[in-house]
Amino acid sequence: MELNLPFHLELEGKSVLLAGAGGGWDVLVALPLAHELERNSCRVVLANYSSQVDGFNVRLAEPEDVFESAVGQVLGKPVYVFGKEGAKRLRDGYEMVLKEHCIDTIILVDGGVDSLMRGDEEGPGSIIQDTLSLMVVDSLRIPLKILACLGFGTETDEGVCHFRVLENMAALAKDGNFLGACALTKTMDAFRYYEKVCQIIFDLPMMRSHVHTRIVPAVHGEFGRYEMFKDAYQPLDPLSARPPFISPLMTLYWFYDVAGVLRMNLLAEHLANTESYADVQMAYEQQNRLLRGKLRPDKDIPL
Repeated sequence: MELNLPFHLELEGKSVLLAGAGGGWDVLVALPLAHELERNSCRVVLANYSSQVDGFNVRLAEPEDVFESAVGQVLGKPVYVFGKEGAKRLRDGYEMVLKEHCIDTIILVDGGVDSLMRGDEEGPGSIIQDTLSLMVVDSLRIPLKILACLGFGTETDEGVCHFRVLENMAALAKDGNFLGACALTKTMDAFRYYEKVCQIIFDLPMMRSHVHTRIVPAVHGEFGRYEMFKDAYQPLDPLSARPPFISPLMTLYWFYDVAGVLRMNLLAEHLANTESYADVQMAYEQQNRLLRGKLRPDKDIPL
């Protein structure tokens, strides 16, 4: 069985950059897509926005890029790492990779769905790096730029409000920016490839992602309060975190037009002129002060 990408005909024979938007683990979301695209004669390049290392624009993963280096070794292919920098330096990094590989398509990948947040929600998740990546990718002169999200419901540790995610998804669909969806199943070669890589990574010290250790069992049909590993549930915000709840929604890829997602993002314009990550954090704090008392409140999904 193949991964039923809604735009596979548009990508046939293209040179595609699959880039993790932020948070460190996002590049794993690219693996099923990479497997499928390579079957369709695409040339695929992998990259990831570092959650740890700064001081450079872009480089092939080095030992200090612990996660990306491990993924590259498992895959037997290079993984580019974008430094933990602001918008200007990140754009320079992207430009270097585009030129080096003659890229004509970018698929920005997000483990979870907080890249779909506007920034005015209670519980926006780790929106900062996702916004930076969206903004930089949107600015590049590339014909096709897509955002791919996998793992709806995995980000309970971050206190993500999934009611607001669905509300934002509906708004994107209304404006014509939803490109389609498809699901991973356990019989797919693309999923087996992704699962194999994940299992190897998970066996390494300190290499267990709370997002991917939920997507894998969800594809296998687990449901409810299931934990693949006991140490994977570590709430980043204990006050707003919810316990993990495995569901079939975690198996779905959701695809969106990058420009459309960025248009509804209230944080992007504040990050546009940032150079260092300290600039980014300062701009984010200023935006939060402006929105104080105006946030859309956290709500439960009435199902």
